[in-house]
Amino acid sequence: AAFGETVCFFLNAISYLAILLALLSMRLKLPVRKNATASVRHSLREGLSYAFATKAIRWLLLILAAVSFLINAYVPLMPAFVGEVFQRDARTVGTIISCAGLGAVVGTVLLAARRGTLHLTRFLRAAQLVGAAGLTLFALSRSLALSHLLIVMVGFGSIGQGTLPLLL
Repeated sequence: AAFGETVCFFLNAISYLAILLALLSMRLKLPVRKNATASVRHSLREGLSYAFATKAIRWLLLILAAVSFLINAYVPLMPAFVGEVFQRDARTVGTIISCAGLGAVVGTVLLAARRGTLHLTRFLRAAQLVGAAGLTLFALSRSLALSHLLIVMVGFGSIGQGTLPLLL
């Protein structure tokens, strides 16, 4: 953030390029596909019917939708929030978003340190509560230091909410 928004966006783009290059360098043996007999529309309808008929998948999809629409929306709103509430600039936005990244890293490390799948749903619920509480309190906070700590909780919650449904 010390160099301005343009440099930050450029570095972010480069980080995505590195991931894309890593994915392109992978050499995978893909199974041979049979020719599809059904239309794309029919296959999509069949997949959605199955997903919504299966209780666990339906709930996971609803959780992911809620997270996408309600919780992850804080990122694009952050510059306006920081400017309006804290009367600060892009540097403060950068430090706050970095704190969310720190929370995400903590969540990732805790998830990676788990042995097996025992109690994953408890971890998911805890992550949801931590993220929701952190975001709610962040929205109410007028203390910059406290807001930095609260957004760490949001980052932790986003990893739990975004990653764990895919693992279950």
